[in-house]
Amino acid sequence: MTDLARDETWHEWRSGGLGASDVAPLVGLSSWSSPYSVWAAKVGLIAPSPTSDRQAIGHAMEGVLAQLFTERTGLHVAGEQSWCEHPELSWPRCTVDGFVYASPADSNAVDPFNRLALGGFEAKTDGRFGWPDGIPPAYQCQAQWSMWVTGLQRWWVGVMFAGFRFEVFEIARDDLDVALLVKAATAFWHDHVVTGVPPAIDASDATRDALATVYPDHVPGVTVGLDGIVEQLVRRSELKGLLKGAEVELDRIENEIRAVLGDAEVGTVAGVPALTYRTAERRDIKAAAVREAAPWLAAQLETITRYRVLRTVAPKKEKP
Repeated sequence: MTDLARDETWHEWRSGGLGASDVAPLVGLSSWSSPYSVWAAKVGLIAPSPTSDRQAIGHAMEGVLAQLFTERTGLHVAGEQSWCEHPELSWPRCTVDGFVYASPADSNAVDPFNRLALGGFEAKTDGRFGWPDGIPPAYQCQAQWSMWVTGLQRWWVGVMFAGFRFEVFEIARDDLDVALLVKAATAFWHDHVVTGVPPAIDASDATRDALATVYPDHVPGVTVGLDGIVEQLVRRSELKGLLKGAEVELDRIENEIRAVLGDAEVGTVAGVPALTYRTAERRDIKAAAVREAAPWLAAQLETITRYRVLRTVAPKKEKP
């Protein structure tokens, strides 16, 4: 099977249930996804995103990180990219980067139920220089969910940070966390995915982006009654007024600060630096000038981004 065919098969399998990366958004612990974006993907409104360069590099690094993990811990990893389903339910799923064994003999044993495995292994690459606050909550959710699906009690995360610094984290199963995730996921699956009813809309960028993907273009001439959300329309108008007023006040205050700073680089309060006012440069390319001087170059460089804009319709003035 080619890599492309395998990816398509994996996406099809993954769409039939909730995987480890789907669960964190359901409990509000994801910065890149939301309940609505997960729902839209599961019901087929959003196609799987093509593999990014970063994701491809991360996949290619999994074997290297597994070897580093073995060198660091003396444990062994086998069963890479295993597609796992809960033994009693078909929809809870996870893709495991590998299972951790005490010895090569154990890892080579025929053990379809992973009874000899000490736990699971997750390989990560991270552009930061470390996790000063510990394992990110989203990754902890992934590990707890994977432990529930597989029945294992321990999970290891091997991370390659910036600067080629490799670190290993160990996570023990927490039955309270598992119960919380299972409750949220079960309700989401049966109340929203099975029924096709979308979850509540939230304020996340992920939901905004998902809505833009589901509804990329307007249909000319089509109207929708908004009588059922008049309160939201009124509140939107109020908030936009508050934001405009806040922007005006902020601009005035910052101009007052600029006037006091003058040509100074640093402003202090009680002798402690509070603000800097430094010279910076920004280089822009004037699109109109490029189109006029070198239209062939402008045609090669120009990109068009389509998006929809939400604007208030001004009331029509009555004719006298």
